[in-house]
Amino acid sequence: MKLYEEIIFMQLHCKDIKWVVENVKPYYEPLQKPTAKLGRHLFWSNFEIEEININYVDIGAMNRSA
Repeated sequence: MKLYEEIIFMQLHCKDIKWVVENVKPYYEPLQKPTAKLGRHLFWSNFEIEEININYVDIGAMNRSA
């Protein structure tokens, strides 16, 4: 519940600054509707988040040996 407490707090008290909260998509339906869904991550914010295409083939590329 701590995540949703933070989101509600930001929605009510942080209207003059831009903010964003990110979390990995849970196995249950989120209690607060997210602003955006990108890949397996959910985002809550007080500004528009543009959707992007994520190429999952490149994830972990830093860990590959040359």
